[in-house]
Amino acid sequence: MSQGKKVSVDPTLLEALTAQFSDTQIAKQLNLAVSTIFSLRKKYGIKSFTEKTECRQERLNGEILLPGEGTPHKNLSSPESLYFAKIDTPRKAYFLGLIATDGSLRYAKDKFLSIELKEPDYCVLETLATELQSVSKVTVYSRVDKNNTKYGRLRIHNRVLVDSLKRLGITDDTTKNKAYAELSKELRPHYLRGLLDGDGCVKSKTKTLYFGSCSKDLTAIWDSWISEEFGVSCSITEKLLRSKKLFYTITFGGKPKEVLSWLYKNNQDVCIPRKLKEASLWLNLKE
Repeated sequence: MSQGKKVSVDPTLLEALTAQFSDTQIAKQLNLAVSTIFSLRKKYGIKSFTEKTECRQERLNGEILLPGEGTPHKNLSSPESLYFAKIDTPRKAYFLGLIATDGSLRYAKDKFLSIELKEPDYCVLETLATELQSVSKVTVYSRVDKNNTKYGRLRIHNRVLVDSLKRLGITDDTTKNKAYAELSKELRPHYLRGLLDGDGCVKSKTKTLYFGSCSKDLTAIWDSWISEEFGVSCSITEKLLRSKKLFYTITFGGKPKEVLSWLYKNNQDVCIPRKLKEASLWLNLKE
């Protein structure tokens, strides 16, 4: 088939074929790409075999499957797909926090996760890509501004990963991301450190520690967990931005150093080096 040639399939034929065969099988019969069959079905408003029958077919031989049977799609069982199915390690908790502040999802047509950080902070995204065993790489680009600022972006096209993150409170708008409150106490400082690396501030010289976000839910989880851990009343202020959105800033009573120590002491496995350096200067930690 020559490139750019328009493909046409009789809608009546396609309607009949979808009553018996999957898109993959139809594509083989008609010597077309599966994506072409999918596009034609959508164009004509024709349901797929699964939508019509509520049955699935084995991709390799077309047999009707019972629930749980069949050859899984490579995307369904890869380490990348399963990584956020359960938040049970410090690194998973940290990266979930980082994604909650600086990541966003797209799930309208092409499902993917996108997260970007400025230089030199984007080095942590390379760690995330390695942790996921992803084939996706961090792309470095320069924004058109007076400083010609460099950014690193990690974009992962994986619908299973996106669905997992969606269940964990991540949306297509960072200001609407929800906190994941079901974490064990052992994993809480790692999750909060991820949030801090995304939207927080640590300055050793001025002894400054705060978290700021347009997500009221992410701010509230700090208040809940810090109050429970240290018995202090956190202070939350609100500011109306030009965008008409509220921006929330939280500080930590009279115990910012204790909070910082809880976040970083013995918890330096993964974090943004720039903020670790500031925390180390404040706490005299070994880097």
